[in-house]
Amino acid sequence: MNAVANDSRAKWDAFRSQSHASTVSNELKPWMVRALRVMKLLIFISAHILLVCGATVSKLTVVLMATNVRPKGVGGFLRQKCSSRPPARSHEVVCAMLCSLWLIQNLPDVAAVLQALWRLISHSKHSAGISLTVIFMEAVRAAGISLLVFCVFPNLDGSRCLLLSVFVVIVPLWRHIRSLLRFSFYPSRSLARRLSTLFSSFPRALLLLVLLSSCYLWSILSVPFKRVFILPLTVLLSSAGFWESWIGLSHCSSTFHSLYQYGVRKMSATTRLFVSLCRVAISTFIFALALRDAKITVANVFESLSSESATVSSLFSLALWVVVVNFMLRLLSGFLAAMSMEILPVMHPLFLTLPLLFTLFVCSCKLLPSCRLYSLAANFALNWPCMAWTANANPFRNAYITVFWLISHILWAYQHVKSPHFEPSDEVIESMKSVTNGFLIESSLVVYRYSISKKVRAAMF
Repeated sequence: MNAVANDSRAKWDAFRSQSHASTVSNELKPWMVRALRVMKLLIFISAHILLVCGATVSKLTVVLMATNVRPKGVGGFLRQKCSSRPPARSHEVVCAMLCSLWLIQNLPDVAAVLQALWRLISHSKHSAGISLTVIFMEAVRAAGISLLVFCVFPNLDGSRCLLLSVFVVIVPLWRHIRSLLRFSFYPSRSLARRLSTLFSSFPRALLLLVLLSSCYLWSILSVPFKRVFILPLTVLLSSAGFWESWIGLSHCSSTFHSLYQYGVRKMSATTRLFVSLCRVAISTFIFALALRDAKITVANVFESLSSESATVSSLFSLALWVVVVNFMLRLLSGFLAAMSMEILPVMHPLFLTLPLLFTLFVCSCKLLPSCRLYSLAANFALNWPCMAWTANANPFRNAYITVFWLISHILWAYQHVKSPHFEPSDEVIESMKSVTNGFLIESSLVVYRYSISKKVRAAMF
């Protein structure tokens, strides 16, 4: 009788004021807690590996396709070990490479245009607000990256293409030097502190001069590099276009205030539509210039798109796979942010991708030639780009300058992806860029964290 009474009391009465959850014990057993921790650790490690590998493969594919637009040497070590001939080249194959690069960069923007149109049609409230500053800066970024990949990369080898990613350092470094010089002339500070600040700007100024001089380095050497005027323009446009690296708190009341609010606000459908349309238009225009430079007509483009060649089909399939991988990487990075799993700075794709690929090219071309990599690239009619030119770089070897490029990028990438310190009472919000850059997917995986004094509702530009 007592047992029946206890069972009836244990049952939950729907008409009681307390909820069912309050009568049920929510405490997890120790083995459950350990299992959850192990699972979280496995997810954390697996996600890091997938992000680094995916971003590395994506960037490697872009570099291989871009450098194969023009014929390159495979390198003495690799040619001696791997006796197979380079893959056959034709206008159809080169056209397929350029079209594949266009797909990698612009398919995400085409999807964004369709999504923005659907939001505008189905939700009229999303149509309010246009940020011209965001549209302009994204157009500058698209112009710089497209010029870099379509016009500059075809004239270089793999390692030099990778090291040109140092362009993102120029504008942040210049702004830091300018702030140091401004502080050194503050009359309220002591003379010793002003001199110390002034002297501390000298190494950074020297590094900036080295980076800027690299823009015309190959033009003064005895090498067949013809993009003398395009390279400086490309570097400056790309560096300014990556405004996330130099926009800060000081811009919240300036002309670029909408860029500073970009992290705590959602991009409206109208702004997203115009951003994507501008990016596609600019990339297509530069793509047309690259076709003209390669002596490829519009008829060749349509022939390549309708071709049943296995080589052309493999290139287009590879481009579509890169687009899918980039999309999955974005989802994975957002998933980690939603689970409050911060990617380690030394394991972030922005930090690791460049050194890994640079090491791969140096080892495969000069130290440990790998015929497997050579044959794998040949399956897609791609040559492993070890040498951009056979002439000696007189009067000095430009390999010494690349050391500055690599170190500068590593230091900047670590500082860029490192999460700032927040107080326990701060309200921290996390955001990712709405715009995906297929050519540089590692920069689109950065999660930015901001601290706000009070909760800010998501508004529209």
